[in-house]
Amino acid sequence: MLLSKLLIVQKLLNQNNMYKLEITLKQHTPLIHFQHDQVGATLRASEVKPKLDKFLLTKLGGGDYRKGIVLAQSNGWLNGVKPSDRLENDSYALNYKMKFIVTEIPQIIDIRKFNSNGIEIPYPLFFGNLKKDPHNPNEYRKFSFLNEPFKAVFLSYIEELHKVILEYIADFFMCNNFGTRQSKGFGSFYLDTTEESKPYYHKPKSDLCFIIETDNFLDVFDRIDLFYRSLRGGLNLKRIDRKRLDECGNPTMIDVFYFKSLLFMYGRHKGIQWEKKKIKEEFFLKSYIYDKKGKDYLSIGLSEQQKIRNGLKDKDHYPLFYKSENVFLLKDLLGLSSNESWKSYDDVITKTEAALVDEKYVKIKQESKLNIARIKSPLLFKIFKTRERYHIFIIIDKEMEKVITEQVLGKTFILGSTETGAEFPLSFPKSFSLSDFFAYILKGDSFNIEDHVEIKFQGRNEFNILKNIYGQLKANYK
Repeated sequence: MLLSKLLIVQKLLNQNNMYKLEITLKQHTPLIHFQHDQVGATLRASEVKPKLDKFLLTKLGGGDYRKGIVLAQSNGWLNGVKPSDRLENDSYALNYKMKFIVTEIPQIIDIRKFNSNGIEIPYPLFFGNLKKDPHNPNEYRKFSFLNEPFKAVFLSYIEELHKVILEYIADFFMCNNFGTRQSKGFGSFYLDTTEESKPYYHKPKSDLCFIIETDNFLDVFDRIDLFYRSLRGGLNLKRIDRKRLDECGNPTMIDVFYFKSLLFMYGRHKGIQWEKKKIKEEFFLKSYIYDKKGKDYLSIGLSEQQKIRNGLKDKDHYPLFYKSENVFLLKDLLGLSSNESWKSYDDVITKTEAALVDEKYVKIKQESKLNIARIKSPLLFKIFKTRERYHIFIIIDKEMEKVITEQVLGKTFILGSTETGAEFPLSFPKSFSLSDFFAYILKGDSFNIEDHVEIKFQGRNEFNILKNIYGQLKANYK
């Protein structure tokens, strides 16, 4: 009995010596949750704390995560690690506890979008539910959203560590989203405006920012999707015209909206030809879309595309015609995928890291491969909702930019056609700067959207949306 009382007294003394930080968080965009059918399906400490630990340790190390671990160990801040222990693991936890106090039941929302004919179409920036059973919670994802602010509590016995959390907690939530597809803006949380008077609150800011006037988050993701595609792969929207037939009597495709990729334009500015034309030359020089009966439906090969656009002025400004001896992988610098669907050609392009052996590139064995799954987009969209408008901040993920610089640039991959089995090697450029890329777009007159988009497409809603976004970006860029 005496021992039990002593333990209770000791516990109370320990609690009195703890440093406590309690902040109010607000959710701004829905979280794509893999356990939406379970109670409390919202932001969880088990996801947030490891990310916060890594963020804090990197800050402690002046941008070097390993140095931060060594410093934290010498201070006695690592959980379960003594200053004299050998550091043999890749990750470590800092010695503090955190929890979320949520008093409402999260709103669970279907991730579904339908066209004007009532047919389900892909949700912008998220394709994980395609061909999945919406009634099976084990495979079908849903949105989780908290309408009210909630508490995050941090507890530590170490005063200096507590001060570090205070210093960087706002920066952490500014640079991170949570859940699935977090780089595209899903799962955005930040300190609530009730925290504005606190010393640890930082007003969100970025040189790359714009506003979307809407109260509907679906509109927001539609527009971010449009903008991101204009940066990376470009936009080539088409429709089938059954009244206009080709020489074989088949319906033709009509261009609805065309926007050259700004990554292509930047590469051209640097004297680089990007990979899309090379892929078409190797795999799709002559290619067809087939109808359900297996008959030729429409020729979409590179030679046919060039023939259709042969009358263009300044053809060298277009991806179909620009040539350079310097051909590199560019598109994947904004996020590397080992499998890329080319739906128009009913093909999947695979990418496998390669090494030069006896003057020939060969695929690297699985155990020594680069972990492509880790090479996500170095751009993060941080979204904030204020009344009937959304503020979009584009954050350059310094960690991913470093990974791309150290592990991707200069590397060679073998690209393969799943449909035909054909393959060829192609490399990434040896250098690339996101800051320089955005400076090319937003500074000076290198890019003017009215010159960039053909006049016949400038009445489209897509043009007006992009004109508004790029106009804001140029005005806000410093």
